[in-house]
Amino acid sequence: MYRTVRAAAIDIGSNSVRLLVADARPGGALKIIVKEIETTRIGEGMGCSGCLSQEAISRTIGAVTRFCSDAQEQGAERIYAFATAAVRDAANGGAFIAEMGRQTGLAPHVLSEEEEALAGFAGADVGDPCGVIDIGGGSTELAVGEGRVPRASVSMRMGAVYLSERYPLGDVADPLGLEAMTQTAQSILRSDAGPIREALGGAPVQWVGLGGTITSLAAMDLRMAHYDRERIQGHALSRETVGRWRDRLARTRAAERAAIPGLAPERADIILAGVVILDAFFAHFGIGALRVSDRDNLEGYLLMRVEQEFGAKP
Repeated sequence: MYRTVRAAAIDIGSNSVRLLVADARPGGALKIIVKEIETTRIGEGMGCSGCLSQEAISRTIGAVTRFCSDAQEQGAERIYAFATAAVRDAANGGAFIAEMGRQTGLAPHVLSEEEEALAGFAGADVGDPCGVIDIGGGSTELAVGEGRVPRASVSMRMGAVYLSERYPLGDVADPLGLEAMTQTAQSILRSDAGPIREALGGAPVQWVGLGGTITSLAAMDLRMAHYDRERIQGHALSRETVGRWRDRLARTRAAERAAIPGLAPERADIILAGVVILDAFFAHFGIGALRVSDRDNLEGYLLMRVEQEFGAKP
């Protein structure tokens, strides 16, 4: 039999760093012990400079250092780390990884676009057939398939941080800027989502939404004072609900958004861009609703690494 391993995964995302400590067994489910998040926004300013700033690097390495300590305190045998769009696209991404290694001893795996989509699909693991949309800070991934392996996937260069910086909308969203942001999201879907359209072939699938934008929308829809992953898991978001939140957020001042129950204050300045992406996705594929998953590429990556390292039978 395979043995159970207590392991940790650290996700260095464009907007936040996240930690998962879980008991895992190859081929089995995860038992979550700890799940934490810290907003470090390593992708801040990349739209203009193409590089990670020193301030963002310092914030991120600090968070990873703290999470390594937390994982060790929880008895993790292995600590795996991975980075996504911001580090992948940055001109100094390699230098950041080297500095991370010097300061923490970790060598984060910079996921390719295909690997990022695969990890999200594996983490959602919600049944057959299904489609997955994962809206991140720097990119958005789409995948369709069965089991833990998608038959088609794409990664698109648009995320909540990326579009927020490309189209600064002001305290109350500027209508022209919001329309330009919307048209960009629609254009990227038309140009990049072809493999997903072909794989679907017009057949219906159960769509599942991942990532901070979508889980935040679910928490807002449920008016959560405190985030509850069990209530988030499986919550339905309709196209009409997303459209109402898009309109409400567009006319709400930034400071007032931070007071909306379920919305973390540190996400208030980027949530509208994420909702624009989701709204454009619904329209592009003619989808009426999706189910929300609190499980995403963090769980998927940990499962894959445990299976790679501990999956051989003794």
